[in-house]
Amino acid sequence: MSHLNDDTARRVFDILVERAGAHESLWEQFAIYLTGDEEHGHEFRFQGALGRGGKLIFQRRTFGANLYVTYEPDDETPEREEIVKTANRALSGIDYLIKVTEERELTPEDEETIRYLLEGRYEEDEA
Repeated sequence: MSHLNDDTARRVFDILVERAGAHESLWEQFAIYLTGDEEHGHEFRFQGALGRGGKLIFQRRTFGANLYVTYEPDDETPEREEIVKTANRALSGIDYLIKVTEERELTPEDEETIRYLLEGRYEEDEA
């Protein structure tokens, strides 16, 4: 499995901290998970605002990756569903970044799309 570079891993972790309440103290463990050479599972438990079952799922694809947060069904609340929704929308920007950079250099349009997703401007569009 191909891992992510440090910069992309940091972007993913920042989303977990800012949008899903992951603890900053997990950065080193998380960086090893997403950037290290060792094979590992596709799940990183960070807990945070999603409770004990809060986790990031990382599935590498032929082109790009699939990154999303989820939690245990027994812990479901409307607040947690909203956290998952906003975190996963931001993570879709990382998915896009990974896919595009594997195929070609980023264009200004690509960079704007990624900023749009990462900054959560889609929330303004929905209002």
